[in-house]
Amino acid sequence: MTKTQLQERVKRLELALERLISGAFAVQIHPKHDLFRQHLQAFREMAEDELVQARG
Repeated sequence: MTKTQLQERVKRLELALERLISGAFAVQIHPKHDLFRQHLQAFREMAEDELVQARG
């Protein structure tokens, strides 16, 4: 994976996290709410997978 591809993936992950957080506040989900935690955990796992793939 090239540096440019990695940078693009990081940008996509950052945007996804921003959408997740803004969406949670838009519907007033409390951060301790189970659904929010599940989405955050899923995002974290996706980000970790991307990092593993990026490292080769």
